[in-house]
Amino acid sequence: MALSKGQQTKEPVGFDRYVGIAPFYISGVNMTKTEMQKMYPDRQYDKEFEYTFEKDGKKGVFITFQLKLNDEHKEAYGIKGFTTRVSFVLTDEPRQSKEGKYQIINAYGNSIWLTQEDFKNKTLPEYAVKSCFSTDGMRPAYNGEAELIDFLKVFLRVPDYRNYNRDTNTWSLKSKEEMEQSLMQFEVSDIKKLIAGNVSIIKEALSFQADNQIKLLCGVRTSDGKEYQDICSRLPVSYGITKYEKVYSQLAEMKKNGSYPNTDFGEPDSKLRPFNAGSPTSFTKPSTDGEDPFKDFMPAA
Repeated sequence: MALSKGQQTKEPVGFDRYVGIAPFYISGVNMTKTEMQKMYPDRQYDKEFEYTFEKDGKKGVFITFQLKLNDEHKEAYGIKGFTTRVSFVLTDEPRQSKEGKYQIINAYGNSIWLTQEDFKNKTLPEYAVKSCFSTDGMRPAYNGEAELIDFLKVFLRVPDYRNYNRDTNTWSLKSKEEMEQSLMQFEVSDIKKLIAGNVSIIKEALSFQADNQIKLLCGVRTSDGKEYQDICSRLPVSYGITKYEKVYSQLAEMKKNGSYPNTDFGEPDSKLRPFNAGSPTSFTKPSTDGEDPFKDFMPAA
């Protein structure tokens, strides 16, 4: 979706840009001009940031996290003052595929794609049954909601509600008590508040684990001859992960399907390094509350 409204933080000319995977602290979300000025005293912001927008009658919001590289990497790579951001776009409409299926999210933040009929009948595809996809709190997801939840789950280190047996390649549900520790779903009223610009629920969630870090894939996007720091928001990595083959495999598939066409994420060795323009890398795939928020899967009037 092309969105024309919204103000993004301006990066001063001369800032280094980086590629590779790096761990970040989250400094804040949808920060005000005053908060940003305090964080970046050498920058000038002319007016207050606008995070909400309306386009073609649909309301939405940019959920923008300010990121700060941890001190370990500053010392290891001689990188100083690397700060950036990652944004998610949340809109007041259901997420629908070109094939007519809808994204469905459950009480644990996991999602699948179903037809409207299968959703009503709670008919799950075979792969979802095998992976023990729970129908608890199952409802149609708002556009952008699943990606935002995935990001928060990784940052907060919310455990999976299932167990995976590597020997048998099978899934099983955890105990009821353990599953309660994995609940990760916005109420419909929470989504409405977010879209209206109230991000207090996210600020509260971040405060629970304020010292946590999240690893993110950094890249450089080229547009109109200019280079911008970019972050692959759809591939958040847990801080404890040290092997990234799956990340680059998923990135290759995403690029194959048209995502990030103008972003260079560097070599698939994950090492964080300053961007060297001129040789874009081509990747190859390595060997609820129970209320239905959408009437007939259409945004409420």
